[in-house]
Amino acid sequence: MAMSFPFLMAMNSAFQLRTKHMPKKNCLIVHAAGRQLDLLRGEASRIAKANKVDWWIDRADVGTLFCFEDANATDAFARTCDDFGVRCQDG
Repeated sequence: MAMSFPFLMAMNSAFQLRTKHMPKKNCLIVHAAGRQLDLLRGEASRIAKANKVDWWIDRADVGTLFCFEDANATDAFARTCDDFGVRCQDG
């Protein structure tokens, strides 16, 4: 089932609006790519769901920015990155 172009544009606009105005205090810059980045996206989703918070992802100058609404979720994600041997730093 293909999505219509206006629908995709609306989704993209909503995402950009949300990420542009969200605070970046619970964010980590992750240095990963490919399969490893896909794995971390899945882990971020599970961590956010377990903590009942929202999360989002954005590009950083170098790496990928993972942001959570809660510091506990951010800490859990940082531990996950360490467990996978992925370098991350405060964003």
